[in-house]
Amino acid sequence: CNFDQGSYPVVGPDGTIYVTFGNQNTTTDAVNGIGAGQQLFVKSTDGGTTWSKPVKVADDVATQPYSVPGNAIPDCPLFRQCLPPNGYRMNDFPSMGIDATTGKLAVYWSDFRNGGPCATDPTYGVPVLPCDNINNDVFVAESSDGGATWGPAYLVSKNGKGESEPAAQWQNWGDVGKDGALYVGYYDRKYGDCETTGCNDITLAKSVDDGLTWSYKRITTDSMPNLPCSVNPAECGFLGDYMSIQVSGDFVNLVWGDARGHDGTTEEDVYFAKTPA
Repeated sequence: CNFDQGSYPVVGPDGTIYVTFGNQNTTTDAVNGIGAGQQLFVKSTDGGTTWSKPVKVADDVATQPYSVPGNAIPDCPLFRQCLPPNGYRMNDFPSMGIDATTGKLAVYWSDFRNGGPCATDPTYGVPVLPCDNINNDVFVAESSDGGATWGPAYLVSKNGKGESEPAAQWQNWGDVGKDGALYVGYYDRKYGDCETTGCNDITLAKSVDDGLTWSYKRITTDSMPNLPCSVNPAECGFLGDYMSIQVSGDFVNLVWGDARGHDGTTEEDVYFAKTPA
């Protein structure tokens, strides 16, 4: 099966249209995004009339656990991938930013290459619980030649030793600021006991050396609680589904879904933050 989803466009300084998207055409059982996928890229220089052939940006290791009959993840919709103890469906959709001066492109995504391994469901052949860990991570790859070639995938969500942060970082969104700085926001379970309780925060990561090293800013003032179906059956199973960031001048604007609610309730609302770049 060959299918594409999660497309994200940007327009270059000369009017060229660039699009990145997730593709599952690498294994015979990848119809549900299982296992080996890839982030692809195309462009159009004539306003969308014609398009280049797809270029591979990077691998997408989509082996997060599935919720299936007989191996259901609590609160996770059936036949969706989730990162327990959260029951929010998730994906590895890419986003992209462009340097308005140089045309440098950056594609951001998250995947499970540092997570698991997980068990395999004997009926559906998909990864299911239990997993050794739920270490989802965020990555970036750059192109300086209009998307003809792409550099290596650099890990964004690092710990103090420069290694993969042993917690789930997921549902990211990225942009490129002035002077080519990279910015990416994402849901993050590294704070407090969130990896075990399912609370989440929003982290903003910044790199000024093309993804080699990163600085981090916690955007949320306190963690958003997990949202199980027992608390809110109308809203459980989803968070967003997406977030977004846009760099504008000297500021980064972030929008995301948040479960902190109002007046002591646990519900999903839209939150916004503006922070210095």
